[in-house]
Formats: sequence, C-alpha cells, structure tokens
Amino acid sequence: MLNRARELGRYARWFAGDEVYGNLELRRTARMLGFDYALAVNADHTATTSAGRFTATRLARQVPAKSWMRMRTGHGLKGDRHYDWALFEVRPDDTPTDGEAGGHAFLVVRRHRYTRELSFYRWHSTTSVSLVHIICTRWKIEEDFQSAKGLTGLDQGQGTCWNSWMPGA
Repeated sequence: MLNRARELGRYARWFAGDEVYGNLELRRTARMLGFDYALAVNADHTATTSAGRFTATRLARQVPAKSWMRMRTGHGLKGDRHYDWALFEVRPDDTPTDGEAGGHAFLVVRRHRYTRELSFYRWHSTTSVSLVHIICTRWKIEEDFQSAKGLTGLDQGQGTCWNSWMPGA
C-alpha cells in the first residue's frame, strides 16, 4: 500500500498503525519510501538503547513513578482523554539498505491513568512533531471506520460479503 501510494504520487509524511502492522519489514519499507511512522508494537517487542537490549515491558518498568508525563490526548465519549507517557531513545533497527540512518527513533510507552494498562509504539521521525498527536490519530481513523460501517450496513449480514457490493458478482 505504501509503494502504491508513492507510485500514484500521493504524498504523506506520516502513517500510524496498530500492533499487527508494527513489524520490521513494514518499518524498513516505510523508511525506504521516506515515510515517518508511529506503529504499535507488542509488549515483548525488543529495542536497543544505549544501556543494552530490552523488551518494551522491561523498559516501562524502569520509569520512575514521577517521571511519567501526563498529556491530554483528545476528547472521547466520557470527556477528555489523559494518558501517562514515557519515551525511550532507541537505536533504529529499520535503516534502509543504503545505510541512511537519519532521524530519531523512539520506543513510546502509553499508560492508562486509571487501569495502568500499557501500550507500546515504535516511532521514527526525520522532523520535529508532536508524537502524541500522531499516535492518537489512529483513534480518529478507527472511529471513522466504525461510523462508516454502521452507516453503510457493512457490519450486518450480507453487507460483509464482497458479492453484496459488486453488481453482477
């Protein structure tokens, strides 16, 4: 999809995705095509810091209680969303084959302020930008998908089948 976007002359600086998309191959392709990204990764994702190689969960356990940064991340059905955030500079593992390593690579940890549930993101940027804004863009996109499915009936019965949408199929 990223290759096709570039072939069509579509320009986007960023893309964001859930855990299923956070694999190394996609991250390398993104870098090769000049995309910056914020991709969710699993709790057992490993990253290399200046202190060594660690899982995302182990890094999150190293954050002192007073070092989490609380930030407003948007407005939801129950009011403003606030999460606690931690940021670890990591060595890029997605450098394209030409060896160009530019930009900044981070492992980002988001913690729910009440349940303490953790989410992890691999983030790369060649420019300065609000990483929380980029990561939280995924919610708006997901909400739009849910609304569209409800409006078109794609979440019910025959609406989920290809044949229902293709005349003569």
